[in-house]
Amino acid sequence: MMRRPSTGVLAAAAALAVLIALVAAAAVTPPSPADRVERLAAELRCPVCDGQTVAQSDSSVSLEMRQEIARLVDEGRGDAAILDHFRAEYGDWILAAPPSRGWLAAVWLLPAAFLALGGALAARWLRARSRNGNADAPSPGPEADELPPELKEFI
Repeated sequence: MMRRPSTGVLAAAAALAVLIALVAAAAVTPPSPADRVERLAAELRCPVCDGQTVAQSDSSVSLEMRQEIARLVDEGRGDAAILDHFRAEYGDWILAAPPSRGWLAAVWLLPAAFLALGGALAARWLRARSRNGNADAPSPGPEADELPPELKEFI
């Protein structure tokens, strides 16, 4: 015979379901146009500033670019289309995080490859060490019967 869950368990499950629904609803809510402009401006480099994004820069060029982004957002263009608009004008350089293609993709993958190789080598070394027993452990000394009489008194 099955037992019915207690009311406390049912209440906790209902509260959890409501919490999950609220989090899901918040995740689905589209960003405001101002948030989109700010996020897109953070993805573009300032053409005249050194090491700043359009969102960080106070230059007149960055101000014009933010206004252009806002205009394109108001027109209803998607994020990818807006970024492509600026890429067409300035090239891939304008992106704060340019796409990795060709040999640059390998540069991004090398650290992960080295970590994987190092982990595999460490696992292999540990496995071999555990199979052979503890190789670094000192070998047992001679038995007490094999010791000279003058050393037997120290045991």
